[in-house]
Amino acid sequence: MKFWKENKVTLILMSITGILLIVSGIYTKQAFFRMLPLFNSLIIALLQSRASRIAPLFGGLNCFIYGIVYLHYTLYGSALYVLLVAGPVQILTFFRWRKRPYGHSTILKRMCLKTRLIAGSAALLGYGVFYLLLRHFGSAYMLLDNTL
Repeated sequence: MKFWKENKVTLILMSITGILLIVSGIYTKQAFFRMLPLFNSLIIALLQSRASRIAPLFGGLNCFIYGIVYLHYTLYGSALYVLLVAGPVQILTFFRWRKRPYGHSTILKRMCLKTRLIAGSAALLGYGVFYLLLRHFGSAYMLLDNTL
């Protein structure tokens, strides 16, 4: 009961999102395996909203499910990203967060300006390099893949 009281708004919004996922999946006649990672993401989002240390592990595993779906639908750029970047980063995050727990809580730190500039520059550089790679290979979903 305490969990419900503390997370009432989040749970209501997640329920609405889940219902809309089900309705849109039925309406557009989506295959179950295509919808599965979306429902997993909904549960993972709830865990992340509570700064749960287990959320990155589930998120990393869910990336591999997304990767399989992306490969099935020939979204190779998205598949490579989730399989080689997003999934491993989330799994590494899980192990890193487990390394020095502070009781049952998680300590979150802010990035300093220098770190933000470095991270932003690296993201822009990665975006540019990936754009060139996708253009070279003639990706049909260049904007979608690169933005993801």
